[in-house]
Amino acid sequence: MSTVKLGDVAIESRDSLKEKDKSLPVVGLEHLIPEQINLTDWNIGQENTFTKTFEKGDVLFGRRRAYLKKAAVAPCKGICSGDITVIRAKEDKILAELLPFVIQNDLFFDYAVGKSAGSLSPRVKWVHLANYEFNLPELDEQKKLAEVLWRIIDTMESYKKLLTKTDEMVKAKFNELLLKNERTCTIRDYVELPIKKITKDTKFDEIQYIDISSIDKDLRIIQGTTNYQLNNAPSRAQQIVKKNDILISTVRPNLKTFATINIEADNLIASTGFCVLRAQKCPLYYLYGIINSDIFTNQMISEATGISYPAVNDGNILNFKIPDISEEQQKYLADLVAKSEESKSAIKASLDSLTKVYKKIIAENIGVK
Repeated sequence: MSTVKLGDVAIESRDSLKEKDKSLPVVGLEHLIPEQINLTDWNIGQENTFTKTFEKGDVLFGRRRAYLKKAAVAPCKGICSGDITVIRAKEDKILAELLPFVIQNDLFFDYAVGKSAGSLSPRVKWVHLANYEFNLPELDEQKKLAEVLWRIIDTMESYKKLLTKTDEMVKAKFNELLLKNERTCTIRDYVELPIKKITKDTKFDEIQYIDISSIDKDLRIIQGTTNYQLNNAPSRAQQIVKKNDILISTVRPNLKTFATINIEADNLIASTGFCVLRAQKCPLYYLYGIINSDIFTNQMISEATGISYPAVNDGNILNFKIPDISEEQQKYLADLVAKSEESKSAIKASLDSLTKVYKKIIAENIGVK
């Protein structure tokens, strides 16, 4: 094993398209998914001004806002944005199958962020990336290491697909419910209102603040809070919430950012950017299933206003019409959701455990000097 610089074992490809070819896939930054090593999305046939080309096996690194951790392997030839650095292996120095793991890992992203320049849209140049130092095994060991890492990636992708499939199965039940049954009541009819807010008489000295960053977007639970002295808390820290409340972000409803509070505490305060639903006349998970349905999401998208930050208000959510079904039916559907969430939690735990192993292998074999 030896210590090398990225520029010793890889190059930045600056190949460009000599004439337009609408048959080639077109990749923008929006097609690179944070922390996803396989490129799975692109456009074809759309008008664009991109001229930079890439080849199958190249690593496409999002050089703008490197903290987003965007880097993926190209599965074919194509065209990409100028904000994507095309990195190609020198195959006599590093195995092309191993290079993606040098790029798509926390150590490299931390380095790239540190070398980025600019305030609003920081970018990093290849001249700086080329100086990134890391440990590299000999070529014969690289092959074994790459095979292990790609097997782990395949397993991780299987877990992620299972998470999605589990969610989609239950979601279909609620889509069917909303489509086939007459909607004669609203979410408002099933929740406790109003939600209390902080006033000058509130006696908290310290609060646990919940905002968008607090949400685990896979399990839709609260993954952490930020502690503030009440007099130093953000101005949006207003809503007094508690365990089992459902928080729905009112901004960009297409992102489906919502969560159930899984924390027991007296000083939980949520941002005013959430609509808070406190189930009162129905099971919690029945309400959760309604919120998770495609029909709910699509209606919120259609009712959102604003261009840069399209948003709905609490009224849009509370006035969403739902069927007036029996308590027995509600419980049946709520139990389905509860079992689904339990399964998702177990799958996520396995995925998290495997991710730790994956990162440990990278750190031990191609970590920084």
